[in-house]
Amino acid sequence: MDIGISVVIAHVGLTGGIASVTIEGIVRHRRDANVWTHFIDKIVDIGGVIGIIAVIFVFVIRYLFKRWDGLALEHRDVLAKQAEKCVECVREHEKAYDGMVDAFGERLRSVYQDMRIEMMALRAENMKIQEATTQAIIKTGDSLNNLTNLVNRLVGMLDRRQNGGS
Repeated sequence: MDIGISVVIAHVGLTGGIASVTIEGIVRHRRDANVWTHFIDKIVDIGGVIGIIAVIFVFVIRYLFKRWDGLALEHRDVLAKQAEKCVECVREHEKAYDGMVDAFGERLRSVYQDMRIEMMALRAENMKIQEATTQAIIKTGDSLNNLTNLVNRLVGMLDRRQNGGS
């Protein structure tokens, strides 16, 4: 490929040299009888110089491409190392996040268990209060019943006394 590039560049240079010498030869043809010899010498000189420049140019380009390839490989290696570090950081953050989620879940479970225990205690206390209230209502009902019976007896006694009874 390098030789092909240099041949193309030399061919372009040679064509340019021919064109410039042809124009120069046409201008000088009127003054110089030996134009064709001069014309051929110019073509050979310019073509040779352009060919040498083309070969040097190809070697310079090849060197630059190798240098660029080397730099690209170095940058690729650096980027690969940075990508590995990023992956490690992401894994560490995932572990930390998982740890936080686990800790939060554990704390949530603990709070839920505490709330269940408190609810059970409140239910037990509520049951005691309901039982005590029921007993108080029953006792109050019994007391009212006894009071009613007592009042009825008193009323009965008063009725008998007023009626001149027993």
